[in-house]
Amino acid sequence: MWSDVAFTALPPGWVNVYRMDDGTYETEPCPGVLLQEATQYKECWDEEVGGSNVLRTRRCEMDRETRTVPAEICVGNLSPACDVSNYVTTATAEEWEGQEAGEAGE
Repeated sequence: MWSDVAFTALPPGWVNVYRMDDGTYETEPCPGVLLQEATQYKECWDEEVGGSNVLRTRRCEMDRETRTVPAEICVGNLSPACDVSNYVTTATAEEWEGQEAGEAGE
């Protein structure tokens, strides 16, 4: 379970790239990177109670882990762009245009 610890803004020109269902790419400005930490994880299992299955969960402690991830703005909040299923990469708009042009030439 990741929690935001800090945010560092990126200069203008950075974008998050997403692959659409039709195979095209869309970019959105990347506001910066999130520093996140995890000290717990959630364990889930099914348990039979009265003849039917019930989903049970519990939080478990773990050693502290950190990660730095590109952010996106979703409904006015910062969230990890890389957690979106169609996320491809984060790059400068110039780098992405060059990479996309290279893919089109293949």
